[in-house]
Amino acid sequence: MPQKNLSKASARRAGRPRAGNFLRTLRIDHGPVELLGQFFLKAEMAARLRGLDLDFASFEELAAVNRENRQHWAPLLPQFRPGADGLSDATAFCILGRNAAGEVVATQAARFYDISASNLQRESESLRLFYGSGEKPPDAACRIRAPIARKIRGYVAYSGSGWYRPDYRGAELSAILPRISRAYALARWNTQTTVSFINVGLVQKGIATRYGYTRLDGEVRLQNVFAADFKGVVAWMPRDELVSDVRHFLGTFDAQVDVTSEARRGDKQPLAARARER
Repeated sequence: MPQKNLSKASARRAGRPRAGNFLRTLRIDHGPVELLGQFFLKAEMAARLRGLDLDFASFEELAAVNRENRQHWAPLLPQFRPGADGLSDATAFCILGRNAAGEVVATQAARFYDISASNLQRESESLRLFYGSGEKPPDAACRIRAPIARKIRGYVAYSGSGWYRPDYRGAELSAILPRISRAYALARWNTQTTVSFINVGLVQKGIATRYGYTRLDGEVRLQNVFAADFKGVVAWMPRDELVSDVRHFLGTFDAQVDVTSEARRGDKQPLAARARER
């Protein structure tokens, strides 16, 4: 399989600011190498122009950030918690976005599952998606009413743990980090499908579309898995549409920050200004 490292030198040749740890350690082992390479350079630059340094991090760090921000962030899903069955560097990654002060203001993560001998509905309703073969709470339950869940199998990435600190919302980060998560899952694991369970309220606000998901299906109900009750939909994207979405992002997404619109929102210091202070 072709491999590619996105180094600081390649980033400078592309005419962008010096890359952080994210691009230095990123590898592309699967998928369309050149297309994904161009995408990661542009997506990382878009985040940087919004004042964020992206970095791979441990799930212990993710859990700590989650605990510190529980007033506006639900608990992590069990499969993303430190010590979760099957959670390792080989099967998962976590990305944190830090501002100029070093504060984590954005997160994204993904888990890899080989469910060639099963399907998404079976793995979810058995709770193996969340707990693996580990102990499951006696009152935890999952019910999926989505026809596609029985058809999703093979190499699957679950993309989740996306969070943006309130003062960084509205900066298009939700259009950047979920796409990085899906694309990097493809680059690492040769995934056939990316899935996420998205809260129905966020779907109604159009946020699932902002994440870039092309397909929303059925209903997911979780009880006592990470919250007392969760109602959402199955968001999913097959590999060919992921590649098309990456190409569309490259051709249409404006990496620059609209300072004027930020000023209209009342930001005391627009994100572009924060980025220039770096």
